[in-house]
Amino acid sequence: MRIVLVFSHNVSLETWASAGILNREVSIYRRIAEEGVEVVFVTYGDETDYHWQNMWRGITIVPLFAGRRKFRSKVLLWLHSLLLAYRVRLVVPHPDLIKTNQIVGGLVAVQMKMMWQEPLLVRCGYDPYQFALNGKLNSMKSLLIRWYSYIVYRSADRIHVASERDATFVRRRYSLRKNCDIEVRPNWVDTALFKAPVGGRVEPMQDRVLAIGRAVDQKNFQLMIEAIGLGPYGIDIISDDDGSVSLEETAKQFSADVRILARVPHQDLPTVYCCYPIYLITSRFEGHPKSLLEAMACARAVVGTRVPGIEQVIDDEQTGLLVEETPTAVQKAIHRLMSDVALREQLGRAAREEIRQKFSLDDAVSQELEAYRNLVDRDMH
Repeated sequence: MRIVLVFSHNVSLETWASAGILNREVSIYRRIAEEGVEVVFVTYGDETDYHWQNMWRGITIVPLFAGRRKFRSKVLLWLHSLLLAYRVRLVVPHPDLIKTNQIVGGLVAVQMKMMWQEPLLVRCGYDPYQFALNGKLNSMKSLLIRWYSYIVYRSADRIHVASERDATFVRRRYSLRKNCDIEVRPNWVDTALFKAPVGGRVEPMQDRVLAIGRAVDQKNFQLMIEAIGLGPYGIDIISDDDGSVSLEETAKQFSADVRILARVPHQDLPTVYCCYPIYLITSRFEGHPKSLLEAMACARAVVGTRVPGIEQVIDDEQTGLLVEETPTAVQKAIHRLMSDVALREQLGRAAREEIRQKFSLDDAVSQELEAYRNLVDRDMH
């Protein structure tokens, strides 16, 4: 069996490597390739992506912009990528299945489905139109995003979403084909890598909290930092701080003890998580946040806002604490956990077990292979 994975728009292997998430994103496909499936990565990279060509057995890399000019204009880049999709036929043998990595970039995969007349599996880690509505984008942008998403969904033979909430949204908002199945395939965690330290707690940062995320409004870092400013604890935020929100300015505004840390390679994150007693996430909304799942897999006590995407992951008072979107509520939850080691450990153990049972990499690989085989077999008949 051969599958073609179309990367998200303007994303390459170099993009993943720079963000420190290359190993995480590739790991499931390495496991799938070990099961005898040929995997082809169609990326938005240039010849730099060939650096990884012989690194993973069973995975072939096809950068759309190798040896070609990459336009800075988003519109020209998008149009050029649609044209280049037809050239993929010259270098890629006929596949059995095409898959999108996200909705954004999915039109290239739709073109390939039309070229090869093979089934299309659409993965939706988050629905961009739902995010547009939650983020209150202007109506024209939201309309374009919905139109784009509709074409991708309408072309799908099967759709994988991260949560039941996303499945409900997609069913209600888009007119899917009658024979198109939609299934929940949540984000996964490599629980062999992300785990509690052997021999007990590490936590050298006993009076500090950890958070990870891009410096954008959706992550609501102002709420987080304002809450830190109300108490005696500090926070370390792993972020590039080059988004639409200035974390340093926000920290000064609320006189909070905030340290901005550089990105960490994915394989080093378990050690980082285990340095902190608490992981904090205060987003306005989420899809199925990977950093939260990873922190829980490391048996950290987690605090999250009671918003869509977070409240579906944290079972309040069982695997973590859910709080309202106020600085006082966030600070009280932090203080409660910092003052009660037994509660932290109890929540951490339960969180780890929840991830191990529901979101493991092993289960994700098995489910992914089953989906491939079912789609290919159905297409043959």
